[in-house]
This record gives sequence, structure tokens and C-alpha cells, in this order.
Amino acid sequence: MHPLNRAPARLENYFDEQRFADELRRDGLLMTFEGVDRPLQAYTRALSRAGFLIEELREPRPTPAAVAAAPELAKPASRPYFVHLRCVLARDDR
Repeated sequence: MHPLNRAPARLENYFDEQRFADELRRDGLLMTFEGVDRPLQAYTRALSRAGFLIEELREPRPTPAAVAAAPELAKPASRPYFVHLRCVLARDDR
């Protein structure tokens, strides 16, 4: 998930790691989603320390045709929901 996919008002400080639990009721079922908000630099730093280089970073979003077919996708079409990273192991040619 993209670090900014949650409402900014719910993020006390973007740069602080924050645990959260969101409850969602759907079709009579109550579900709890737990996670941790972290800034992008936390993810990129972890990859770097593990020996990876980021080859590409994307923030995918629904196309206009997808939104037309499923109007509930309008919100994800206008703000980041996901981050896709393509990484490769760094080579040490020393």
C-alpha cells in the first residue's frame, strides 16, 4: 500500500511509524485490517540495506475506462493507493 493511501487527517505525522487498525463492515461482516504506516524512505532504506537497487517505482491507478465501468474507482484514480517497486540486487564489482 502507498504510505499516503489513508486519509491525511488520520496520519499524525507522515514521518513517524504508526500502527493502525481499521474496521470495515460489509455485507453484515465486520473485518479489522491492521498495519503500519511508514514513509517511503523507510521502505527504500530497507531495500538499500538489503543490497537492492530500485530500478523502477510506479504508482498505478485505474484508467478512465476502468473508472467509467466501476465508478467506485474514482477515488483511487486521483490519489496514490499502491506503490510498485522493481528492484535488482546490487552488484559488487570490486
